[in-house]
Amino acid sequence: MHREETPVRPKRVLIIGGGPAGLITLRNLTKLGTFERVELVERRDDVGGVWYLGAKDANSKWPSPAYPGLIGNVLPEFLSVHDFPFPPPDQYDPEHRKNLPFPTLTETYDYLRAFAKPFLEDGRIRLGQQVVKVEETLIADGSTKDKWLVLIRDWNDPVNPGVEREEKWDAIVGCTGWYDNLVWPETEGLDALREKKLAVHAKGWNGPEGLEGKRVLIIGNANSSNDIASQLAPVAMTPIYRSIRRPNFPGFVSLPDERIENVPPVKRYMLTNTDKVKVELENGRIIDNIDIVFVGTGYKPHVDFVHVLPPPLDGVPNANGTTTVPLMSLVGLNAPTTLDPSDSENANSKPALSSVLTNRIPLLHRHILYAPSPSLAFILSMAAYTPFTIADVSSCWLALAWSTGKGGEGVEYPKTLDERLKFERERMEAIEKGRREIQERAQEKNDQREKEKENATKAADVREQHNTGGTTSETFSPSSSLIAAWQSGTNGHTPSALNLYSVLAVSEEDYAQGLKEDVVKARPELGREQKLWDQASASESEGGSDNIYRHLPGGGLPEWNLERRKKREEMYPIKLASLKWAREKMGERWTNREGR
Repeated sequence: MHREETPVRPKRVLIIGGGPAGLITLRNLTKLGTFERVELVERRDDVGGVWYLGAKDANSKWPSPAYPGLIGNVLPEFLSVHDFPFPPPDQYDPEHRKNLPFPTLTETYDYLRAFAKPFLEDGRIRLGQQVVKVEETLIADGSTKDKWLVLIRDWNDPVNPGVEREEKWDAIVGCTGWYDNLVWPETEGLDALREKKLAVHAKGWNGPEGLEGKRVLIIGNANSSNDIASQLAPVAMTPIYRSIRRPNFPGFVSLPDERIENVPPVKRYMLTNTDKVKVELENGRIIDNIDIVFVGTGYKPHVDFVHVLPPPLDGVPNANGTTTVPLMSLVGLNAPTTLDPSDSENANSKPALSSVLTNRIPLLHRHILYAPSPSLAFILSMAAYTPFTIADVSSCWLALAWSTGKGGEGVEYPKTLDERLKFERERMEAIEKGRREIQERAQEKNDQREKEKENATKAADVREQHNTGGTTSETFSPSSSLIAAWQSGTNGHTPSALNLYSVLAVSEEDYAQGLKEDVVKARPELGREQKLWDQASASESEGGSDNIYRHLPGGGLPEWNLERRKKREEMYPIKLASLKWAREKMGERWTNREGR
């Protein structure tokens, strides 16, 4: 673990996944690296990832988690890849979009398709290619040549669709996102509902059509759940019930709506003999005759197709062996040595890893390089507020870490395994510390509530203060009670959903700026001011004056500083204002849907 290793210098790199992360990585590795060949494989019939809706029916192999009419929550500046800025929405529709500045599903897909066009034309992107397995092989001379064996299922073969073949690559970049790995609550009775298709994950949402007059319960209070609720409000039976653990965070903006009633978490589900759902809430309340439950509890990273050689770490059977193991089987490794409160006599004891730590791709340096074998990497292994720009700086860093770089030096990463594991260990320790602090505050809040119940003059409760849901002015200038509800949940026992290893949250700007500093040290030109769409005329761009998509060479990466964080946080009041404007101008039946 302490032996210094020569930095890997792969020549042939395969990128898996044709969504934003994969496309941006392909461009940056091609542009900045010194590779002989870089290719991207995508299992679907077009690029765009979640932004490519495609067919969404029972016969679709890989349906997108997006839904018809989706409108994003990120402004164009924060969607802009360096040298290829995102056009402002008023360029698509000058008359109506000044007050609706957030790009639609279609506009975002069109941007990504334009970005990918040259790589589709030159054959670097291969569609209809499903990666079934990636397996690390032992190379005798320690090089990376042909180190990764990739089993691909080719759905383009007209004679034998799905025929499998093997390819060998020096390095692999996983850009597959989280959306194959649904998170379901472990609530009593939910499995029975799923079998009857009376409980549907938000990934299966396809719009409110067919749900007219239905009695609906929605689980969750983030973007998907809130969009589902707002789209159902004009057509479903009211009230629409939304089960929440905490008021919505500032980044999950939604309009207050008297037709939507927030209720506490579900304790158990019961199925009646008429295939109606009865729900018992944690406060004892019963809700009868539910027709369908939509579960918006998110996704988690889980790259089950990647298999690696056993790393030389404690707790790994057959360490340094030649039989591969699933990468995700290693999530219990590299836990920080911390004081376990249950064993105060042992200062070196290790507490069991909580779900906030196990839901991660393990052993990654800087969320990117697989520490035991750095010719394996992942881009966007974590959730971010601004994923396009995080993918941009991350893949620039990777391109320069794997090569000396064109016209400059490369990025240096730690030479020993122990040093590469340090990032993950320290982040896990910080997350666990934050989780314990939140639980302590939650317990204090519970104790305080018990005392308040004894005082008849204090009838207000956090759950009642935020019962109707939606974003209000208090969301952006929160009171102490609202902050407590975000951190500990309205029922007093739920840690914050943003306090997870694989969610950057408040550390996003610091993380990105750290990567940028490494990149700029190697390639100073990427430290130039970022060029946005409206900062250059069409004549200055590559692609012609009539092209809405502008290649603006010579620009740098964003500066992730306090000013940028402030601008990011200002997106959420802007989103709220745009929702209010749209409802006022377009009528009561308006929802957060493209073209409505």
